Amino acid sequence: MIKKCLFPAAGYGTRFLPATKSMPKEMMPIVSKPLIEYGVEEALQAGMNDICIVTGRGKRSLEDHFDANYELEHQIAGSDKESLLKYGVIAGQAISDDLIRVETMMEMPAKEDAPSKLAIIGRYILTPDIFDLIRDTRPGKGGEIQITDALMAQAQRACVLAYKFKGRRFDVAVLPGLLTLPIIVMTRFIVDRCVSIIPRAYIGYLLYLS
Repeated sequence: MIKKCLFPAAGYGTRFLPATKSMPKEMMPIVSKPLIEYGVEEALQAGMNDICIVTGRGKRSLEDHFDANYELEHQIAGSDKESLLKYGVIAGQAISDDLIRVETMMEMPAKEDAPSKLAIIGRYILTPDIFDLIRDTRPGKGGEIQITDALMAQAQRACVLAYKFKGRRFDVAVLPGLLTLPIIVMTRFIVDRCVSIIPRAYIGYLLYLS
C-alpha cells in the first residue's frame, strides 16, 4: 500500500501575481483553509501518512502552517468564540439621522451584552491626542490594547462621533462575508474585462447578483 506522498510546492505562482508576491499560491485560502491543506487531507484520507512538501525561498508560511503554534493554542484554549460578536459595538445619543455622539463602545461583546445593533466597521478619523490615550490604555479583551478602549476614553473626555455607513458591507471576519465578497469582486471583474463576449442577459444577471 502507498504510504508516501510528495507535494511539489516550490514554484513562484506567477499566474496569480500580485497575490503570490507575498503569499505562496498553495497558501491561498479556499473558504477557511489554504489550498495545500485540502491536498494534505486527501492524502491522509487515502492512508498516506508520510507526507513531504518541497518548498522554495519565501515559502516559510507553508512550514509554519503545518507546525505547532503554542501561543495561538494557548490564546484560544477554553474560549467560547461563538458567543461573542466579531466586531465592536457602539451606542450613544443621536445628533441627526446619520450622526451619533458615542457614549458606549465595546470590543466584541457577548451578544447579550451588546449595547445596540450598531457595529464598528473599522474606519476611523483620529485626532492626534488618540496616541496619548493609547499609551495610557491598559490591555483589555484578549490581553490586547484595544483601539476601542482608547476611543471610549476619548468619548468620556471630549467627543467621539459615529457616522452611519451607507453602502454594502462585507464582514470578512465570518464565513458568509468572506465567501460572498470574492463572488462580487469576480462578477465585477468579469463584467469589466469580458463584456464583449458575454451575452447581455447574463451580464444583467451578474450585475443583479452583485
